[in-house]
Amino acid sequence: MNEIQGQKQSAAFITSKDTLDGVYPGLILSINARRLGMEATVFYTFMGLNVLRKGWVEKAKFQPPGFMGAIPGMAAVATWMMKGKREEANVPTLPDLQE
Repeated sequence: MNEIQGQKQSAAFITSKDTLDGVYPGLILSINARRLGMEATVFYTFMGLNVLRKGWVEKAKFQPPGFMGAIPGMAAVATWMMKGKREEANVPTLPDLQE
């Protein structure tokens, strides 16, 4: 089912943001593609390249879209809430996913 005419299916995911909501989708989708027996590649472009920098993972924040992101301190509150939701849903942390 995962092969088309003897070739393995493949998937490529692009990470172009260095925020929590920009990094998680590509990593989670690539891991699930591998579980399905597909080849998976994650490309990091633009601000997404910061993901590869040493020590970045601990500084990753969630930046709310729209006017909510412009309110001072909102990024810190939104990041705290996002990490809490991640723990409740038993989603691995970014360092665990990057391994």
